[in-house]
Amino acid sequence: MASATNVSPTSNQGGILPEAGTNEVEIFEFNLGGHHYGVNVAKVSQIVQRDQIKITRTDLSPPGVLGSISYRNKPVMTLDLGLILGIESEITDSSRGLMLVTQYNDQVIAFTIDGAERIHRVSWKNFEPINNTLSYENPYINGIIRLEDHLVLMLNLEYILTTIK
Repeated sequence: MASATNVSPTSNQGGILPEAGTNEVEIFEFNLGGHHYGVNVAKVSQIVQRDQIKITRTDLSPPGVLGSISYRNKPVMTLDLGLILGIESEITDSSRGLMLVTQYNDQVIAFTIDGAERIHRVSWKNFEPINNTLSYENPYINGIIRLEDHLVLMLNLEYILTTIK
């Protein structure tokens, strides 16, 4: 897989990893459909150009499942994050999009995204949980990170997996 970016926490890019007891977390910010989303960087394995990998499609996939890719010689389920979230991608040419490969709960899952922004190191004070009414309306989001000039919606990747039937 050429043109891949490794953002695993073990790479310690520039020595920015938070130390224990600092009350900080690193989030990976990306965009999809003009919105800013984030996930804990500890769940991110790699970001890959979509046109660098072959998606093997299956005919009877549930909505949102594109198929699978080969990642480190293993099949990995690939999800269309825009379709799952109910938003339209701004990328009309899929070769310009990216694939966010995640690993958590002993699972490796890939998600389509429009673009990568950056990794932010933020205090948990900047994290605001979604109130009950909003979480009922949109259970895919579990909180908001307030940055200086915009908000980042934090995705609940675990919940997203429970919606795939």
